[in-house]
Amino acid sequence: MFDTRLLRTLPKLSEPVLTVYLDVNPANPRNQGRPSGAGTWVKSQARALAARLPGIDPKQLKEQAQRVDAYIDEQPARAKGLVFFAGARDWKVLRLQVPVEDELYWGKPSLGQLMWILDEHQPYGILVVDRNGARFFRYWMGEIVEQKEARFELDLSQWRRRELVTGRGVDRDSFEQRVGAQYVRFFKETAERCRAWREREQLSSVFVAGPTEAAEAVWEALPEGCRAQGALVRGLPARVTGPELLRRIEPEIETWKRARELDEVEAILAVGEGNRASLGIDTTLTRIQHDEARRLLVARGLRGEVRVCRQCGWVDRSTEDACPRCGGDRNTESLRTAFPELAHARNIPVEVVAGKAAERLHSVGGLAAWLV
Repeated sequence: MFDTRLLRTLPKLSEPVLTVYLDVNPANPRNQGRPSGAGTWVKSQARALAARLPGIDPKQLKEQAQRVDAYIDEQPARAKGLVFFAGARDWKVLRLQVPVEDELYWGKPSLGQLMWILDEHQPYGILVVDRNGARFFRYWMGEIVEQKEARFELDLSQWRRRELVTGRGVDRDSFEQRVGAQYVRFFKETAERCRAWREREQLSSVFVAGPTEAAEAVWEALPEGCRAQGALVRGLPARVTGPELLRRIEPEIETWKRARELDEVEAILAVGEGNRASLGIDTTLTRIQHDEARRLLVARGLRGEVRVCRQCGWVDRSTEDACPRCGGDRNTESLRTAFPELAHARNIPVEVVAGKAAERLHSVGGLAAWLV
């Protein structure tokens, strides 16, 4: 499971560092041979980068690329993506179970794509419930971990012995009513545990799954706010294994997420440019830097370049060499690198959208913001 505490240490790594984002998914034909085509890509890109970066020691860069290539050759990936931060004094490797795009940088640690990935893959809760108990799973970054279990126990200690009421009639009906009441109480208690669990774990959404009767009972007992940020999955066996649960639930999560993204994109497009929303790259970058944005929507795969002032940090897409704010010199960076740093520096939530929502958002440049 990805450790978010690592993020605090990455910006402090000793420069220069070779940052490599690498697709190592075994389903990619490039990665199925020996040696891996992923390692070949790293070495070729490192040579090309060393040739076009002025004032660096190309030997250092190539040495770190060789370390990365050796690691890929010696260590089974067991992941869809690897992220390397390789330097003379530091060596960090992240294994990710989500797709990664091939990228390579030299100098300061490049966290742009990692921030994109974290924004796109929010943590979800999955509650699987039946008449025997409830199981709580945390799903994040393509991995699922069972956290706790609550068993249902029928307390007969204060009841008449069951064998005395197994016949027909009033006694039998009373026994079944008491059992039913205990199930109702268990499902309500499970819903309350789910609500508290979601808040404690800071889960963006919760999915309630299981046999239809039990799942519906818990779902209806959840607060409206929880139901608004989640979905009900009927007809799932409760004693399902983690891998089987992932296979069954991932399509449900994907469908729900794409629908919710499209609803929000359509809502912001309907509002249009103005006091409530900002549409397009240029105006939204300005609004972010004026602290006017409270939530950002960005299309997956956003491309382009921006100019970043070395002195004041102002970011825009103008072609002028001098910063329009302070007159300082500016560097050219990819929008994929600069945008996440802008958003995270200001603690602005980012929703990365895909599918139909991304297509609609690209109609206004692929970036929009709800305003303060």
